[in-house]
Amino acid sequence: GNRLAIKGSDTYAMLTGMLGGGNNLKQSAARTIFNDNYTLDYRLSEKTSLYLNGSHASTDYATGTPLYDIQDLRGTGGFSFKALPKTSFFGEVYYGLQSIGSNLPAMPKGPDLTVMGGFIGANGTFTPHLTGMLKAGYEMREFSDHSPAPGQPVVEASLTHRYREKTATSLTYSRRGVISVQSAGVALTSDTFTLGVDQRLGTTGQWSANFRASAQMDGYSSSGYYANRQDQWYRFNVGLTYQIRVWMAANLGYDYEKSSSNTPGIIDYDVNRVTLRLAVGY
Repeated sequence: GNRLAIKGSDTYAMLTGMLGGGNNLKQSAARTIFNDNYTLDYRLSEKTSLYLNGSHASTDYATGTPLYDIQDLRGTGGFSFKALPKTSFFGEVYYGLQSIGSNLPAMPKGPDLTVMGGFIGANGTFTPHLTGMLKAGYEMREFSDHSPAPGQPVVEASLTHRYREKTATSLTYSRRGVISVQSAGVALTSDTFTLGVDQRLGTTGQWSANFRASAQMDGYSSSGYYANRQDQWYRFNVGLTYQIRVWMAANLGYDYEKSSSNTPGIIDYDVNRVTLRLAVGY
């Protein structure tokens, strides 16, 4: 209708591969990943709207893998006010539950983690060449067995700059709380920075090149298991894409990944990967 809108996405993946680094696993692991995200938006007026969002994310490792399955359920309610012709300001609150399940009899059952927080932010067009979203807030966390889980600031930012029609530069940053898949009752804070450049080539619009570089820092609290542990992940990707049809694209890419940790026994590693992808849509 004129006032009501529904947006949704669902992702399902079956993956098998090595898991080193912060997962401390020297074997190939099979896992199934689900991601579901839906938003219901109701427009009260030309400038004001209310929205509800529900999300589900889970990673299910194969039985026998010495890692915990993880499931994240979250509900969000918010409002948006279009204060400027191309820019809106918003506020939201959310409540979620993160739970883990063991894949080996020897792994102890872990406590659930309850999260509650809120954001304020802005999205839209900030300058003639700059668009994106910025939001900051605070999150409170509590384990079901009352293990330490201090609250923390949380941030999400995504900016895209288009200096020319064929060139787009993007910068993203997120700071969020994550539950450990290695040890029950352990939470950590993950900071991720990503820089990307997308460049269209030629005059036909079928060729494009892309570049991505990211850094991720996972920090554990000063108490409990893995106290003061710090993990670092660095990733680099460059690719060339050819749009065969409107609904089909081929991509040749090179990826590099490096992982390191300050904790003895955690496996540091480097990965070099060349991939050929074919994407088909409808």
